[in-house]
Amino acid sequence: MASNHHTSVVATTSSTDGLQVHVDRSEWRRNVLKGNPEINNLCERVYPMNRGILFGKQFNPGKQEVKQRLSRDVVIQLILQHLQTKGLKQTKAMLEKESKISTPSGEGLNESRLVTFIRKALRDSDRVYDLSMEHAEYGTEEKQAKMLEREELLYQMDLLEDEDEGDGVNIWEEPVENIIIDSVRNTEDDQDEEVVKSGSLNKLVERLTHESKVDLQFLKTFLMTYQSFCTPEKLLNKLVQRYNVPKHRVGTASIYDETNQATRTPQPVVEQDQAQAPCTQRAQDDRSFQQRVHTQKVKARARMMTRFIKIADHLRQMHNYNSLMAIIAGLNFSSVYRLKFTRDELSQQIMRTYGDLEKIMNSESSFKAYRTRLAASSPPALPYLGVHLTDLTFMEENPDLINMEVAPNKKVNLINFTKRTLVFKVISQIQQYQQLSYNLQPVHQIQEFLLNIKSDYKGQSLDLYQQDLYRESLRREPRKAQRSDIQ
Repeated sequence: MASNHHTSVVATTSSTDGLQVHVDRSEWRRNVLKGNPEINNLCERVYPMNRGILFGKQFNPGKQEVKQRLSRDVVIQLILQHLQTKGLKQTKAMLEKESKISTPSGEGLNESRLVTFIRKALRDSDRVYDLSMEHAEYGTEEKQAKMLEREELLYQMDLLEDEDEGDGVNIWEEPVENIIIDSVRNTEDDQDEEVVKSGSLNKLVERLTHESKVDLQFLKTFLMTYQSFCTPEKLLNKLVQRYNVPKHRVGTASIYDETNQATRTPQPVVEQDQAQAPCTQRAQDDRSFQQRVHTQKVKARARMMTRFIKIADHLRQMHNYNSLMAIIAGLNFSSVYRLKFTRDELSQQIMRTYGDLEKIMNSESSFKAYRTRLAASSPPALPYLGVHLTDLTFMEENPDLINMEVAPNKKVNLINFTKRTLVFKVISQIQQYQQLSYNLQPVHQIQEFLLNIKSDYKGQSLDLYQQDLYRESLRREPRKAQRSDIQ
């Protein structure tokens, strides 16, 4: 008989009287699994294993050392250690006797290595499987992004062969024109300086190891950023090429002169009496800060707000702009900023101080006031990281490679070293303030107080927290309320 389902999987069978019977099987699997939870549980446990096996067959990991199977002894040792963690002593003793392999020592291990390896393999293969699926809802760009993410994941898992570390051109055979250098006037000493704009990896390494020209700015920039355009292995390969001078170049190139004495690096001098305490740190939980401002009494809230403004002013004097910005952001939070009657209780001096602090951390002209003040600050200092992270984000939009015409009718892709120089300047600016620590004595009671602030809002999502906080703000100072209505 015919099925009444709109969409079904129908099988045709023959009855004893020769008639063909159509049987709907579309719901069989679901009904069986629903009625037999133990079967459903078994399927859920086996399904990831099957996906892991299919993953191995499909992607066929590329590195030879990965392709090699585990030896028999290693597999048996993993099984023995697993049996030991499960307390199956009799089975373990029998396997040791038959295989003549002893159980490896696993002091301090409470979990089976075998289980750990299998879980990690299943998790990684499941992630790759998901990235490999064809999703109809994805556009071309999204699919490409998924493929790039999958490739990066496979590299992290050490399952793909790295591209040939050599680029096919020995460093001594690189065309001389494959580097772009501009001459820039240094305003400090009124001298012209050579600045590398772009170049091939061979030419950059050649510049790095030049026998006579020592460019410290280039050296620091290269060492900080080289992993953005090559791997450490590739750089090492190029350095080996550089120091293995071809016979026909001997006498024309000198990378290292044994008669030259290397500059001896001075030993660091550490003052033993200098306190090594952590600097004032940014509030770890803005929720706790805003919750404290929402005390019940107006005058109490005003005293609390005054205290935070005084702390912010002290942070300014300490050049701790990161924590300063945290407090200003908390005071400008909508549920706090709307507390008009609380602000009216603040003294004129406190309001002037708060206005000055806001001017320093104002975002106008890309935080021009803050940048000027930071440049004039002497270490120790704690920059407002949000500004510098934004700078790095904008720099990342510049291309890594630039197609340059290095000769008539000859274009090559050169590494955009100008981009790396900009990145170096941002990071080095932050690093210069890390050279000197704050000379602060730790106060255990204050540290414990800050680390153990209780908040009723912890664990909630940010949206729910903001909604609850705004409702609390309205309860303290309702809309259209008069001062006489507020406690």
